[in-house]
Amino acid sequence: MIGTNFRAIDENKESLATFLIRSGCDVESPRRAGPGGAGADVVGDAHTPLHLCCTWGLTEVIQTLLEHGANINSKDSEGKTPLHIAIENQHSAIISLLLSQPGIDLSARDNKGVSPFAAALIARNNKAAQAILEKNPSAAEQVDKKGRNFLHVAIQKCDMESVMFLLSVEVDVNSRVQDATLAPPLHLAANAGNEVLLRSLLLAGARPNDRDAHKRTALHVAAGAGHAAIVSALASGGAECGAVDAGGDTALHVAAREGHAQAARTLLAETDIDAAATNLKGKVWPPARYSPRPTLTPPLPTSKVKYGRPHATRRDRH
Repeated sequence: MIGTNFRAIDENKESLATFLIRSGCDVESPRRAGPGGAGADVVGDAHTPLHLCCTWGLTEVIQTLLEHGANINSKDSEGKTPLHIAIENQHSAIISLLLSQPGIDLSARDNKGVSPFAAALIARNNKAAQAILEKNPSAAEQVDKKGRNFLHVAIQKCDMESVMFLLSVEVDVNSRVQDATLAPPLHLAANAGNEVLLRSLLLAGARPNDRDAHKRTALHVAAGAGHAAIVSALASGGAECGAVDAGGDTALHVAAREGHAQAARTLLAETDIDAAATNLKGKVWPPARYSPRPTLTPPLPTSKVKYGRPHATRRDRH
């Protein structure tokens, strides 16, 4: 039932709550409905006293609960631990207190797959995210069901704030998506088309000539997506303009095949790419509309490699 201790916590009566805990009241069970269903509207959340204190910011009561054996990793009906709740409510002192406990599970995920580190990024709580990384440096490398880590997701969402934070804590800027594409972060940025984001990755040490599973470089991806500004940024950032993919295509072949005239013109104007190069099928691109050269053999259709649709939204959840 909704007992005296829960009422004391709900009413923020810390002295009474700590007295009841020290007097032996239950520190673990979630609240239950009283006689006649009293309080049934709040019991479904399965909040323990620790969850509730993390909601209200009752640091002294939390300390007392922990001293009397409260489970720091207990989960509510949404699978959230007390740390999730403290992060969502921006209670920095409580976050520090919970992180100081030796038994805390930083890999715990809620019902939506959100870890405490992800919750910190979602809440824009960089201080909490930094504190989690100090305790568990691998927290930023956790992957979702699509094989993406936090940097991959932030890039695909064009979430510059999260990207810059992750770069500031020196995450691996060359870590690959764990799926069939094996795409590095720079490939995702090239597909997203955000020049500031891509240049930030290059400055942080992203390798411009890494290949994905189809041997495409980021330059291939940018050309295929028609992002002329990204093509230019990669060209000035050390990209090998003559690199060929698994089909023997250069970035110029890809731009012409996809009909991206401006990307093709940028390659011709800003690099020394060979416009007469042939791919493995002996095809030569681009057609005359991309360069002053005579009309060449038209391209054959080939399969496309997709890295997910870029988003402009900054608050999509991981």
